[in-house]
Parts: sequence; C-alpha cells; structure tokens
Amino acid sequence: MVVQPFSAQQLFKLKRRTLEKRLTDYYGETQDTKTLLNLLIALQIRDALGNEDFSQFLRPLVRQLFLKTTATRVLRHYYCHFESYFSAKEWQTVLTRLFPIKIYLTKLISKFRSIFQPETLIGLTDS
Repeated sequence: MVVQPFSAQQLFKLKRRTLEKRLTDYYGETQDTKTLLNLLIALQIRDALGNEDFSQFLRPLVRQLFLKTTATRVLRHYYCHFESYFSAKEWQTVLTRLFPIKIYLTKLISKFRSIFQPETLIGLTDS
C-alpha cells in the first residue's frame, strides 16, 4: 500500500507558500516525480475550484522536470496537464524530448507525402 505524503485536507487547506515549501522539500528528499506530478494535478483542481490562486504552481520545478531531466514514462504520461507552464516554442521542445521517435516519424511521413503528391507524379510520367 502506497502512503501519500500529504492528506487531502493538507492539499486543499494549506496556504500556497506552505505547500510550495513542503512539496519542494518532499521532492528534494525523495525525487518521486510521479507523486509530485499527481499532487500538482490535485492543486490544479484546487485552483479551478477555489478562490486562491494556484495557477503555475511550482513552475520552475515543473519546467526543470520537463526540460532538463531524463524523459521517463511518468513524464510522458502526465505531460498534457502542464502545457500552460511553457511557451509554444518551449512546448515543442518538451514534445521533442518526450517523444523523439514520433516527431522524427511525423517529419519523415510529411516528407514522403510531399514527394509523392499526385502533381509531382504527373510531372514525372510526362518525361
């Protein structure tokens, strides 16, 4: 049985500054990315439902995780919840880091499609 480091009451009652310190300390001690991302998603829900501002919570840490650390299955699983933390250009960098083969294949397919367009093939048969 997995023990959660924070109760629901703590996540939904503590102030932003207190939670920032506790979550940063927790991640520093455990390096448990999966639990951290789950807790951040819960705080996104708190932001949507509550009056306090929890948008972009722990933005520097999230950006570091997605831009600097090794791409893992956990990051690939939760990436879609954190798009707002990045600019459009940075988001493309995140996607390239998390899904390198998919990006490569997309470029390769578009290149083949441009080569084998009907207009291109007509020009080849006339010669």
